[in-house]
Amino acid sequence: MLIIIPGNPVPAARPRVTFHGTYNPKQNELRKLSLIIKSQWKCHPLSGPIFLTINFYMPIPKSLSLKKQLALIDTPHTKKPDLDNLLKQTLDASSNIIFNDDSQIYRILSTKTNSDNPRTEILIQQYVPK
Repeated sequence: MLIIIPGNPVPAARPRVTFHGTYNPKQNELRKLSLIIKSQWKCHPLSGPIFLTINFYMPIPKSLSLKKQLALIDTPHTKKPDLDNLLKQTLDASSNIIFNDDSQIYRILSTKTNSDNPRTEILIQQYVPK
């Protein structure tokens, strides 16, 4: 099954420690992401091994000239945010919706690409023994 999350991919934020306590500054983004995934995933959480292909399509800066913007489409995105932080946020948002625990994931294939249509695509494949 393919889940498409429109909009800019959001990385996981590090918890912040202040005088008043610890908080996660991007907790609302995690909730929004979970709601979008839940609205598209109509099944119970999967059990057993899962293979995920997660593609992040990153926005191209509007400050670049049109010629440079067009040249960047479908090229690898090598700037921040880091791929591992994007994966962490997506897996956290998918937990208890697509799968019960991220320990079920036996393989992840992931890319980060420049695009004029920012989004996240998650392809879920359940392992089928031969």
